[in-house]
Order: sequence, then C-alpha cells, then structure tokens
Amino acid sequence: MAHDTEILLLGNQKGGVGKTTNAVHLAAAFGAQGKRVLLWDFDANQGTTAHLGCDGATFLGCAEVLGGLEDVRDIIIRPEDGVELPEGVHLITASPSLERVEGPAARRNLARALADLQGAYDLIILDTAPNLTAPTVEAYRAADWFVLSAVPDPFAFVGLRRAMDALRVSMERGSARGRLLGVILSAVTPGGPKARRPKLEAELLDYARARLDARRGAPVLFQTRIARTAMIPRAQMEGRTLLQTRPKHKVSGQYKELAKEITRRIARLRRPPRS
Repeated sequence: MAHDTEILLLGNQKGGVGKTTNAVHLAAAFGAQGKRVLLWDFDANQGTTAHLGCDGATFLGCAEVLGGLEDVRDIIIRPEDGVELPEGVHLITASPSLERVEGPAARRNLARALADLQGAYDLIILDTAPNLTAPTVEAYRAADWFVLSAVPDPFAFVGLRRAMDALRVSMERGSARGRLLGVILSAVTPGGPKARRPKLEAELLDYARARLDARRGAPVLFQTRIARTAMIPRAQMEGRTLLQTRPKHKVSGQYKELAKEITRRIARLRRPPRS
C-alpha cells in the first residue's frame, strides 16, 4: 500500500517534556526542507495553537472536525489567512471545546478527515494532550508513527515508560495501527558527549542510553538531541518558531537534522524485507 502522507504523533503521558515545542519545530524543519506539512493541535490547552500566534477561540478547528460540524479542508489555516506560519506549514487549531468531544463519533470523523487529506501533505503532525482525552486516544489510533518526547527529568521518564507501555498494549490489541518511531531527548545541556552536565542529568542520560538505545534490535533514541536554549521561549512569546526568528541558531540546525533523521528512519522501516 502506498503512503502518500505520513502521520506522525508527538506524545508523552506527562506535560512539560517539550512535546509541543518538538512538534512545532519539527513541522518548521520539515517545511524548511520543502515538505508540505499540516500541524494539527489535539490538546484543549492549545499549546501548538498559541505557539504559532493563534487564538483558538478565533478559528474553527479540531473540535469542529472531530464533532462532524466542519469539513477539514475548510478549517485549515494557511499563510493567506493572516497568520505568520513557518514556511510550508499549515495549521489546525485547538480550543477548550475539545474537552466535550466524545470518542466513537470522533473516530469516524477523524478517519474521514485524514482520508480526505491523503496526498495533500507529505506529513501530518499530531500534537496530543499529556492525558488520554478522547481526541488524544483517537489520534493514537490514527497515527502511522509515534514520536515520544523526553527531557532529563525523572518524572518525564516515568511518563515516557507509561506511554511506551500504553503503545505496546494498544498495538498488541489492534487498537493502534502505528509503530514507535523513536524518542526525542530535548532540553539537554549544550555541548558534546563530554560536556559537563549536572549530575542528575548525566545519570538520566545514561539511563536513557541503557534502556532506550535499542529495543528488540531497533534503535529507539534519536541520535540528534535538542539542546536547551532561552531563545525558544523568546520565539514562543512572538508566536513564532526558532527557525523563523533565528534560522542559523544551533538548535534550529538540530531540529533540521532531527527531521532528516526521522525521514531516514521512516524510509528504512517502510522498506519491504528482503526475500
């Protein structure tokens, strides 16, 4: 089966782990590389929506699509709508009304929407809530690939383990059709492998390498790690990404390299096995 559009889900069952930051910046990185990208906010807290300078109350968005009230093609935000989006990126916003969305109808409507968008984009990136709301559960069901986010924090790794366990159970039961693509480590102390790091951070990175570098023979951690920088919050305050405000910044380059690594990993996993 040909896959014209790859559906990536960014997740972790804990907030504050860089999930939305990664989703928005990966979308910008893919867009900078000439990809057609749709960034879709599934979180009632509207992190992605706000990060790109939008007010979820102003636009129709995810809740209306999942509720069957609007055609997905009619509510996509494009640069011509007066929003300064990253190059190559379109947006579907979130709003607090997502909290009222219920599962069965949302499943049908999301499946219909994604079918309508097949081929219109190279990638659709789903940014999900840190808790298993009905919209997030349906996003997990619909995704081709799961990309999990973690930071050097003990509770972030607890949420990561829970998310990986939930994915494994969902895939075994057939309620999720996607595959785990990898784990992004972000907000790490800048510098190379020998950089001086706080003791706890160094221990957590050692733990991640030991537990996540390989799982059933396949790599889990992405090799590219995202350094901590105060420039990202500054860009957020402007409703933009670092790739827009500081395209030559080291972290902008890291997101571009991570996007390339994700593309290579998808291509490798999509490749049919040798007979």
